[in-house]
Amino acid sequence: MKKMVLGVILGVSLSVSVNAITPIRFYKNLCKREEIGTVKTYWANQLNGDILRNRGDKIIIEKCIGTVLNANKDGRIMNPHKKGYDYISYRSVKGAKTGDTILSVFIYEPGGNDVDEIVDRFDYVIDRG
Repeated sequence: MKKMVLGVILGVSLSVSVNAITPIRFYKNLCKREEIGTVKTYWANQLNGDILRNRGDKIIIEKCIGTVLNANKDGRIMNPHKKGYDYISYRSVKGAKTGDTILSVFIYEPGGNDVDEIVDRFDYVIDRG
């Protein structure tokens, strides 16, 4: 079975069989490794700046649900952490159309303390408009 190195995080190399992994499962597998720390998942309305600034070695995963508003793929988050912080761009989401509902998953840099250190993003169309 062919193995592939997916990445090195905090000095730990993670390799898997080529056909045996999805992007989210990659991060879930990290929590099984002592060297990485823990993985904490939050919905957007649960996550705040204090959690992000004090994450230590935790991998923070944020999930938000939004809607594509127009042909430019501007969007609105349905579960923002704070009123007025509901804008999201879906320009990178292939095939997204006005009215689609999208689940976005953001992975924050472990060991960082900035609120905008997103190292990975995954978008899934969960309902067509």
